[in-house]
Amino acid sequence: MSSLYVYFVNSPVKKSMSMLKKLLILFLVSVTLAGCEDPVPVVIDVPIVKPPVSKHVIDTYYYVQFAWGKNQDTITLEVPDDTSDLSDFDYHALVRELKSEPIIDTTDKINIEWPEVDTVGWHYAPGGSLMPDIFVQLMRSEQNATPEEAEAATKNIITISFPYEVKGDTLPYWDISDYLVNPSLVKGPVKWGRVGNNIFNDTIWNQDVQAGAMISFIDDQGRVWESDNHPTFQPFGYFELTQVIYNNRDGRSYGIIQGEFAVRLYNELGEYKDMRDGKFRIRILGDIELSPQPE
Repeated sequence: MSSLYVYFVNSPVKKSMSMLKKLLILFLVSVTLAGCEDPVPVVIDVPIVKPPVSKHVIDTYYYVQFAWGKNQDTITLEVPDDTSDLSDFDYHALVRELKSEPIIDTTDKINIEWPEVDTVGWHYAPGGSLMPDIFVQLMRSEQNATPEEAEAATKNIITISFPYEVKGDTLPYWDISDYLVNPSLVKGPVKWGRVGNNIFNDTIWNQDVQAGAMISFIDDQGRVWESDNHPTFQPFGYFELTQVIYNNRDGRSYGIIQGEFAVRLYNELGEYKDMRDGKFRIRILGDIELSPQPE
């Protein structure tokens, strides 16, 4: 081997060329890797479109809402907070008295003469109703409604009442303290009640009253459904008051109640429909004259 070749192999020139080759390879690799990296994403600013507000979102103080019937259609009845300008189908929250009558013993009485009948107690049934304005105006009108007007107005009306009896109260008139101290109007679960029957063939007038909650609903076809209609069976129903307070809000009742329920309602034929996922806030116990006071 010649000394010239050995010199070239070990010379600085040869080493410099080798270094340049390595640098070139490293550069090509880095360029290749850079080309394989994911590109920087481009952010597209798409405006967020809010979904329409559901008509079943409760945004008023007084309301009743429930899922109704076989299809469990959600029905929401609300009372506008501003009631100065109502349409026909805006709602009122009204207090009612389904019953304020004596419990009397009609045993062996064929031709009843009221002064001769023994009073054995008193039957109350205060309630709260949500009624459309068209129905309320019809009630307040001094003119008699036509059948067509009455049919159009008497729809989608719900009443929650609390019947009970006061035994031993034999006076022939209502008592305001008894009326206000309703045993069912307390926070917590409430059993199902029954408004007393007052058919003359009963042996005791209003004797079949049962203390508790009773729900009545007139549907969009004008049919009446009630929890205390025969057979009154409640396979899944419950009723609970989550709030019972004095009405300092508007003074249109003694109290305000809020709660939840599920119930089976029956019509006069014994057919039934179910209410589920019910919730409400209504007025209760009105400052109303239940019956004439004694002289």
